[in-house]
Amino acid sequence: MAELNPNPDLRAEAIAFRAGRHAAARTATAVVVVLVAAVGALSAWLGLEHAGLLVGGGTALIFLSYFAVFRGGPLAHGATRGLLAGLIPLGAALAARPAGHLCAGGQCFSACVPICACAALAAAAWIAYRGVKTGAKPLFFLAAGSTATLVGALGCSCIAATGALATAAVTAIILAPAAVIAGKRVAA
Repeated sequence: MAELNPNPDLRAEAIAFRAGRHAAARTATAVVVVLVAAVGALSAWLGLEHAGLLVGGGTALIFLSYFAVFRGGPLAHGATRGLLAGLIPLGAALAARPAGHLCAGGQCFSACVPICACAALAAAAWIAYRGVKTGAKPLFFLAAGSTATLVGALGCSCIAATGALATAAVTAIILAPAAVIAGKRVAA
């Protein structure tokens, strides 16, 4: 049976290229694993409410980061930007946990959900700005939004999935039009 690529030099280059991609993906995944472990430890210290969301979101984030960096291009670029942007809602949520509840007019509610939504708005706005400014492809917005949502959800799982859903909704609402604007800007 004939080989698809009879030139052994090209085959060796392809193998080396994939090995380099795997190495970069393993490095990025190690950073994400450290982040997830640190958030888990901090959440346990602050009083872990929803371990399942932390484990599920962390696992999804680990797989997404490996896949995006291995594939490269707009996926890797978006995942990197999303990881950085996701630190905004993650940090805000972890800082808000000790605040507990806010009460106004006889009504009390968790401070976590509005804080997560506002922080997700800031993160999504930053991703949108960077993506539109550089004329990014839709895959950039998909990877950045998914990664930012998962990173933010690690801290925003304060009232079951409500904080995580608020983070996802705000991110999607901001990034969908930004992807369309960036696509039109590139086409023009």
